[in-house]
Amino acid sequence: MTSKSKKKSHPPFYDDAPLKDPSSDRLGRAKLAGAIANAIVRMNSQNGFVLSLEGPWGSGKTTVINFIQHFLSTKPPAEKPLVVKFNPWWFTGSDDLLLRFLKEFRLALNAYDHLAC
Repeated sequence: MTSKSKKKSHPPFYDDAPLKDPSSDRLGRAKLAGAIANAIVRMNSQNGFVLSLEGPWGSGKTTVINFIQHFLSTKPPAEKPLVVKFNPWWFTGSDDLLLRFLKEFRLALNAYDHLAC
């Protein structure tokens, strides 16, 4: 069989799952995520802050969030913020939502305290 008679190979199929590793970024989201991570670390947040990432379904919001978390995790311990992962879509009703958030926040604080020791 000659190389001319070989079948053409087709590119692999890609799933639609959010990316976690910025090195696999092909759409330029890692640069944005890095800038956001740096802004979070530099922010004077004595009173706390809320960050909102908005966009239509499938626009890459979860990938950007994953990249931000990646970049924050590479910061030196003194700069590394406490990140509480919480998905409000898993719960129904405001009481359930608040209770679950507070539980996740407490778990994150406990883990953070153990790492700081």
